[in-house]
Amino acid sequence: MHETNCVGLFSKILCCNAYFYFMKKYLTLICCLIAIKSLSQEPPGKIKVFIDCSNVLCDYNFLRTEITLVDLVSNRNVADVHVLITAVENGNGGKSYQLIFFGSSRFANNSDTLKFNTVPNSTSFEVRETLANYIKLGLIPIISKMPLSKHVKIEFKMPIDTSKAISSFSTKDPWNYWVMRIGVNGSLNADQVYKSTIASGNISANRTTDKIKLNFSVYAGYNKYEYTFDNNGIPVNYNFINTDYQVQHSLVKSISKHWGFGYDASVSNNTFSNNKLRSYFKTAFEYSFFPYQEVNNRLLTISYGVHVRSNKYYDTTIYLKTSELLYGQTIQARLSLNKKWGTVSSQVSYSNYLHDPSLNNLYMRLQMDVRITGGLSFSMYTSGGLVRDQVFLVKGKASEQDILTRRRQIASDYTIYSGVGISYRFGSILNNFVNPRLEGL
Repeated sequence: MHETNCVGLFSKILCCNAYFYFMKKYLTLICCLIAIKSLSQEPPGKIKVFIDCSNVLCDYNFLRTEITLVDLVSNRNVADVHVLITAVENGNGGKSYQLIFFGSSRFANNSDTLKFNTVPNSTSFEVRETLANYIKLGLIPIISKMPLSKHVKIEFKMPIDTSKAISSFSTKDPWNYWVMRIGVNGSLNADQVYKSTIASGNISANRTTDKIKLNFSVYAGYNKYEYTFDNNGIPVNYNFINTDYQVQHSLVKSISKHWGFGYDASVSNNTFSNNKLRSYFKTAFEYSFFPYQEVNNRLLTISYGVHVRSNKYYDTTIYLKTSELLYGQTIQARLSLNKKWGTVSSQVSYSNYLHDPSLNNLYMRLQMDVRITGGLSFSMYTSGGLVRDQVFLVKGKASEQDILTRRRQIASDYTIYSGVGISYRFGSILNNFVNPRLEGL
């Protein structure tokens, strides 16, 4: 009996050992298969990049054909990298571009900022090529960590014309940062009953540095309008001419990263606004809540100024004046934001004459372009104001021809312009194909 029990126990032990042995072999085989499968998997695919041209024009077709190592997507929420591109005009008439690379998910720690400047006479081809190159530079830190980096070629070579290349990096400017412009414009529009001739010319000289901003300009314009209308079977010709000119000078001085001071002076004439001769001088202080160097990202300023103007009129005004000396004040606030979710810019200004505060002007402007979520976006633009300071208006009732042809300025208590839009995009977020065939169809 005892011997039988020992044999049974021994058999059970052998069975358990065999079970654990085969389970161990089985688990080892499973682990090997998993390891082999993971090694044989395809490398990670292309990274998804969202190009966000906030306040600049981008040639997306060009970017798609030049940057094929990544997938350009139309939805920022699925992108691995969000590239926010902004630009502001610099002192020489060109633009200062800023590119912020926001990494997300697995690339959350890869964020960077690149900047470059364009010259004022840069062609659209040169600008888009430079922009594409800087996008590539910003993506290199991410691409370099992926298998796709084997397709990247980098050159560190100076151009053949080395002397020209070196001079382009020099800070010495033979013009001492002065920029001159001369322009002439003209147009002719005519049909059987209407004809207009418009011509204008301008000359300006500007100098902008981080310490001071100077401007001198001269402008002159000529507008002639001719109408032919039927008056009881008798053709009547009606024509009038409006002219205007202005000589202007302004100076803005940088006090610190947050403060600025300046003045503006001008002499002008405008037949449409009944101004035979207007002399104007304004001085103002401005405070920026953020350093001015952050203008590409955010700007919030408030300014206060006082002004004096001497007006001489062609005709007697509604206040029975042919000339007058006026003193006034202006307060203004500006806001500009360029963020991943969109852009916002606004301005509010209020001015009045000191001798009569009821003669005032309130102006407001708001522009928004906001991506709410995914393919849903909202845009709005509105500007206008309350007008109570038209001291230059001509006395007497305007004729029907004056109103219809806008020969002279008419009284108005307000101005407004507004637009709003909402859009939703769905479907494919990934499309790198470029097909320009029959664009005009």
